Amino acid sequence: MTWAGFDADKFTITQGQLANYKSSIGVLRMFCGACCTALTYQRADLPESIDVPLGSMDEPQLLEPQDHTWTESGIVGFA
Repeated sequence: MTWAGFDADKFTITQGQLANYKSSIGVLRMFCGACCTALTYQRADLPESIDVPLGSMDEPQLLEPQDHTWTESGIVGFA
């Protein structure tokens, strides 16, 4: 899954009702309250940052990749 990171204070959900789920200690995930699509991932130890899956964005092609994370565990030839 590909994520984009944003400054939390500059990120806004503009439509719909969100539901949240504490998936593990210090992690809050937000979902669409209607269809359960994953929309955000936020760590308590990094409250200034929020991650959003690219697949949930209207125009993900407008973002240019800045880094690749956890590539050592990826499939050879796809990192």
